[in-house]
Order: sequence, then structure tokens, then C-alpha cells
Amino acid sequence: MAVRRGAVVTVLVVLLAGTGIGASLVVLTRTPGGDASGDWPAQFLRCGQAADDLARDTGSVRLDLTAAPARIAPGDPWTATTTATVTSGDEAWVVGTDVSFMQDGVVVAVQDGPQVLRPSDALTEGPSADPDGVRPDPVTQLSVDLLTCEEYLHGSTQHPLEAGTYEVLVTQTLGVQDDAGGVATIAVASARTRVVVSAEAATPTDEPGTTPSTDVTATRPDVLPVPGGPADALFACGSPAPTSTAGLPDAAGLTLTADVPAAQWVGGSTPFTVTLGTDDGSTVLANAPLGGTLALADATGDVVAFVGPSRADVDLVEIGPGSTTLLDATDADGGTQVAVCLPDGSAVTKAEAPTVGLPDGTYTAWAFAQVLPKEVTDADGLTTTPPADLLVVVAEPVRITLAR
Repeated sequence: MAVRRGAVVTVLVVLLAGTGIGASLVVLTRTPGGDASGDWPAQFLRCGQAADDLARDTGSVRLDLTAAPARIAPGDPWTATTTATVTSGDEAWVVGTDVSFMQDGVVVAVQDGPQVLRPSDALTEGPSADPDGVRPDPVTQLSVDLLTCEEYLHGSTQHPLEAGTYEVLVTQTLGVQDDAGGVATIAVASARTRVVVSAEAATPTDEPGTTPSTDVTATRPDVLPVPGGPADALFACGSPAPTSTAGLPDAAGLTLTADVPAAQWVGGSTPFTVTLGTDDGSTVLANAPLGGTLALADATGDVVAFVGPSRADVDLVEIGPGSTTLLDATDADGGTQVAVCLPDGSAVTKAEAPTVGLPDGTYTAWAFAQVLPKEVTDADGLTTTPPADLLVVVAEPVRITLAR
């Protein structure tokens, strides 16, 4: 829905039952010749809101972001690919997608044009709202022009995004269709990433519209800290852990050191940190997780558990000789959690502390982080865009003792 400046419209907020999500109809309080500060299309109602007030996932859909650029220039559109996975196995259709740019935890810019329909329209129109109809895993290609909140606060004067780092929150509303072909529910899912706005913006690593399977630019919160991706080849439930760091896959000059307490881990969040660096004088701009992950191997050498951040969000970080990056899961929202391997090695289960579901004793802790480089500047100042390959960076193992 396009909103013309100078129109007189009414605001209506509809609450989606059971989700706490509100869908707003536009109300413009400005009449021709009136004050421009009242001219606010629906998406601008998000301005100034905190991220946690907007990202209210219903939990039935996982939203993944891929092909998101590390940098964009002021005035450029923001592009990405979203993939929605319905955890129940039902099919879904996309009602709409909202994009919010945030700094200091609040929304400072929004997409140009409201994307999400009213819930009543969504239920009435059904899958016809999505040109592709009902699909098992709906994929959406985004190319979003951005408007700053300042632009509508101060009338028609353009206010391009200022240079800096922004957190990007993508919220998608979907209709979920049951086996009988009816719309069973409306679901909401969100995902986050970061982007640097700079006049010297780099070319995106991935071509818009592609969905590389190794790109974990962002995922929804509250997933288990099981590695997935290329780390599966090194650390998998019930499989032998490496015997040393020698011979591990090349990490393209990235290094990892771990600060892991050696003894008496008893309950609560696990206090450990890892630090990313480089060993070849280069500086790397990359997507990295909130914290490192520990793969715990028992006396037989087999992986029996993982300890990692309870949220799977990532940050855009700069790693270099003078700017090592500390990843501390215990400082992140939600702290750490543990995934304990089941006896058959086929699955994992949640636990609140390292001692839950694991016998007392000594374990070998392998700290690792999966990193997606976006831009590399070598020691001579030459900047290149690396392949879109997720790298596993592993620290030297340490021995730890679990005790109740």
C-alpha cells in the first residue's frame, strides 16, 4: 500500500490473537499544508521501538537469512534471501516481510513501503497474497529501499542512512496451511544480521537470489548449539573428535584461542570465551557467532555434548592483528546452553548446565567457531571478496572436569 503525503487517513491497530503481534493500518494526521511530522505510513510506527518488542516469534516457523551483504553504500537497497521452514512440516505462504534497521537497540530506519498485510486480509486472501502460493519452505528474494525515521519526522527532506554499523531485523508473517488445505494459523518469525553502511561499500559476497547452503548469516533465536555446517565433519555426536589441531581444514589465516575453566564446572551458565584473530597480517570482515562452541569428548575420545550460545544470531565483526574479536556467549542474551548426545548418537537434548545428563569426570573440550568471511584486506592493503565458504576455526583442546 502506497501512502501519499498530504492524505488524511485513520490509524487502526489489529492484534493477532495468540501472538501479541499488532498489524497497523496507516493513519496520516497531516492535511495539505499541515505539519509534515504527522505524515507517518504504517511501517514508521516501528520507529524508536526496541528489537525485542518487534521480534515476537510464534515458534512454529524458523526464518533463515542468506545472501545478505556485509556492506552497502548510503542510498543503496538492502538485499537478502529469506527461507522459512515450518517446524510442523505443513506448507506455508508469505503474507509479508518487514525490515528494520537499528542502532543502540532501537529502530532508526525502515523499508520504503509497508510489507505486511492486515491479519484479516491475510486470512481472507489466503495463499493468493503470495504469487508463488503455498510451498513447503517459502523463499523470498528481498531488495529493500530504506527510509530513515528522521526523514518522516522532518518532512520531505531526504535523510540517507549515516555511515555506521546497523543491526538488521527481518520479521516475516506467514500463513500455515494444514494437511486438509485450510489455513490453520498465522505465524511470525524473525532473523537478524548486521550490515556496515559505508561510502566504500564492498560488493556482496553472494549474488542476490542465491541461497548457499553454508551461509548462516542469521537464524532465529532459541536453537540448540549443535554445530551443523562444515563443523559436522569434525564434531558429531558419537563420533571421534580430532586428536590434535594438526591436519584440520584450512581456516584461511584465522586463529582461535579459548579461555575455558579447567575444573569444577557446576551448574549455571558456563563461563568461557574464545578470541578470533589472524596469523598472516590480514584484516577480515566476517559474520561470526555470539560466542564459541565447545565440543566435549569423553575418555573414549567420542563427542558426547556441545556447549554454546543459546541464541544462534551472528554479528558482523572485524578480525585483524590489532583488532582481535572476543566472543563471549555468557554475555549474550540467554547465555549458554548444553546439547547432550543421546546414547545412540542420533540426537541431542537440551540441558541447563554441563553436569545435567553427563557423568562426573574429565572431558576434552574443543572450542570452535564457524565464521563466514565477507571481505579480506591483506597486509599490503589489498581488499578482496573471498569465496562464500563457511570456515571452522578450532582452538587447542583443553581438559575440563565436570562435578555435581
